[in-house]
Amino acid sequence: MVLYFAFTQFYALALIPISVVGVISYFLLPAYDVLYAIALIVWNVGFKHAWDRRQRELAIQWRTRGVTNLVEQRRAAYITEGEKVHEITGEKVRTFPR
Repeated sequence: MVLYFAFTQFYALALIPISVVGVISYFLLPAYDVLYAIALIVWNVGFKHAWDRRQRELAIQWRTRGVTNLVEQRRAAYITEGEKVHEITGEKVRTFPR
């Protein structure tokens, strides 16, 4: 959840330069569409790489690097009672005791 707020803050700050470029190109340049589109493409690629780097830095700082690579293992004590056919999908699903 905290990563969401870090991304929102990073994105809001990253929008400032491209908005300044947009305002300047709108009022000063006659070929607004083409130049601004090129600037947006460059900004988008730069933003993506900058966010990936910031995300890795935060993972290292918060000591969560590699956490998503952990594989969830089934508990041996959690045994199913049997199988039944799911009424909507028609697939066999395992049933568990309640």
